[in-house]
Amino acid sequence: MIISKCIDIVEKLNPCGSFNVQLKLYNNEIYIFEINPRFSTTLVLSIAAGVNEIDLVIQNYNKNDVEYISSFKEMKLIRRWENFFYE
Repeated sequence: MIISKCIDIVEKLNPCGSFNVQLKLYNNEIYIFEINPRFSTTLVLSIAAGVNEIDLVIQNYNKNDVEYISSFKEMKLIRRWENFFYE
């Protein structure tokens, strides 16, 4: 469901590089609330899933047509923010 939504974004917007999609799943519906045309901190998630976005940018530099990447591992990234105070 999320993958097909991202494929739709690529087909409609025809981006010229990496982008990050922020979405919310609510009542089994996907709501996109932000698309960022840049690498983000989730780049490490892409690399862990087997897709090196930096290499892809280099390999596809100045190309008009690039292939959609369909082989990757589905992964989850769990973030945890902590504050530590020292005296």
